[in-house]
Amino acid sequence: MSNDHYVAPDFGASALITIDTQRDVLDGQPLEIRGTSAALPAMQRLLDAFRRAQARPSCLSIRACGSIRICF
Repeated sequence: MSNDHYVAPDFGASALITIDTQRDVLDGQPLEIRGTSAALPAMQRLLDAFRRAQARPSCLSIRACGSIRICF
């Protein structure tokens, strides 16, 4: 961790954001991002823990028809 307060994490003001976790980017799918399938269990555990802690917001970005929506 950095000692520089400008880049040090501020967990009291943080949010969890997941990006590109839709089905079409999983291994073997049309928009595959290699390794996404293997990362899913760890991502799910992190999201579950974050929600249980009710510490901060969790956000999922969804690209639909070329636009981006953020769902809270």
